[in-house]
Amino acid sequence: MAQFLLNISDKSKAEKLFEFLSTLNYLSIEALSEEEINISEDEKGLMISRFDNAKEKDFTDLDDIMKKYNIK
Repeated sequence: MAQFLLNISDKSKAEKLFEFLSTLNYLSIEALSEEEINISEDEKGLMISRFDNAKEKDFTDLDDIMKKYNIK
């Protein structure tokens, strides 16, 4: 099993993504509020380090992903 935590600032895009993901029968989606998510200081440090060391090629624009998979 793999788990993902996504932070999507544009609520309308997040809703479209959830709509698409809910059509996949091998996924279950659980929406959590910010207060329900506990991230340890070690995990925060790891994420900050990854962002600090990331190169532009490591990032993909959400609009490009939506076009690739024909998500409207």
